Amino acid sequence: MNLATLIEEQVDTTTVSRPLQSPDASGKRRSVLNSNYTGTSPIPSSVRDRRANTILSICNFLSKGWEVGILGLLAFLQHRFALSLYMIGFLSTVFIVSQISISLFAGKIAHAIQSRNVILLAITASGFGWLTLLFAQHIPALFLAYVLAGLAS
Repeated sequence: MNLATLIEEQVDTTTVSRPLQSPDASGKRRSVLNSNYTGTSPIPSSVRDRRANTILSICNFLSKGWEVGILGLLAFLQHRFALSLYMIGFLSTVFIVSQISISLFAGKIAHAIQSRNVILLAITASGFGWLTLLFAQHIPALFLAYVLAGLAS
């Protein structure tokens, strides 16, 4: 069995696979693959694309569900903390303003840390928002929870 690592290079819109080369005793580069190399990668790109789209769809579904859920809890929070309607409106404004504020920089953040990392960062912020809301004992903790949830969405 001949094991080798394929290096994929992005060239325009096509992916080119070539075998990893290693120097032999004379210092010349030689392919570590044998002559029956077909040039195909182990996982077809269509399968990888479908898998990535499925994962992104699930993450988006959960993110939007958490976003709507945290806004839906405002009525229950009003009763638990004896909040006025003014405070409920202010909490939802905090959520929306933090959501809009981070949206202004979303493209730069995605470019700086890559798109998948942005999704993981959003899921983490949403989780911290829900945890903060779960353990909130005072109104400032509610504000922190809604800021984190707004950033996540």
